[in-house]
Amino acid sequence: MKKLFLIFLFIACQLLGATQSEHQDRFTQAKKQYLQAIMTSDTKKEIESLKDLIIYGEKLNENTWKYKKELNKLGGSITEPKKVTTQTVLKPKQPPKQPPKQAPSIVQQPLQTTIKTVTQNENSISLEFNRRVNKSFIDYSKFKDGDDFYDQFDIKGYFKDAYPTKLAMNGVDRIIITQHTNDTLRIRFKNRSNLKIIYIINKSSIIIKVLNLKTQKTGQVPTIPDGDIFYPSRKTIVIDPGHGGKDPGAVNGKLYEKDVVLDVSKYLKEELEKNGFKVYLTRSSDKYLKLSTRTQYANRKNADLFISIHANAVAKSNAHKVYGIETYF
Repeated sequence: MKKLFLIFLFIACQLLGATQSEHQDRFTQAKKQYLQAIMTSDTKKEIESLKDLIIYGEKLNENTWKYKKELNKLGGSITEPKKVTTQTVLKPKQPPKQPPKQAPSIVQQPLQTTIKTVTQNENSISLEFNRRVNKSFIDYSKFKDGDDFYDQFDIKGYFKDAYPTKLAMNGVDRIIITQHTNDTLRIRFKNRSNLKIIYIINKSSIIIKVLNLKTQKTGQVPTIPDGDIFYPSRKTIVIDPGHGGKDPGAVNGKLYEKDVVLDVSKYLKEELEKNGFKVYLTRSSDKYLKLSTRTQYANRKNADLFISIHANAVAKSNAHKVYGIETYF
């Protein structure tokens, strides 16, 4: 009896294996026929091949959903995948939660930082505070909208007369002052041309100054008052007067290159500062500096531009042939 059972089991396995192998062959063949039908644009053959792929694919436990989807597009029938239904278990109702107790409302205290006055000169606006201020009290941004340039200053503090205050400068299209938030005063410059603006912080005051405007009285750019100067453009230039100290550079009698380039560098520094740049000199007196010391100084200052100034020598016999400037990058 046991032998008969083993023989039956062996025959069943052989038949099952043969059947699975046959299904696999039919499934593979259907794939080839389907690809061939696509290549030859034979819609009828595509439908027949897809049906075979679905039939034999399901017998092999293959995922046939993509074939059913394509068959449906071609107008054949498609069997939707079985939807899994879920049973909702009703939970016992929980008692409604009590709203959390709210903390007693806090009456807002008057702001500590107040702006006492905002006054205007020919090319500057001065703000006086009720306390000492620093750079963190001012946030500057510059942007362009259409044809207009905007310089915007958000200043920490409350100014009670912001609304009635009117600001205007010759050479600036418009200046707008508003109490932007309870603790931020906003001053915005609007102009067709790009303004060069700095701001100076001195104890309890901030001065915003436009550098590239001419005053009505003298036609000259006025001097910059004392205080810590900040350049919103954030462009830093380091000027390096060549030679110095024991290194005179080119010599013509009592005229030394080191002295000429120092004078030129100081003049250039002044002119650049008038145009809103932050400028440093590697040396401001007659002293010797190594080349590495000069470049290290510029790196410490995070310079956007490093300019080393020299005055080349030439033989007197050829002096009349030389003109212009020589620039190396």
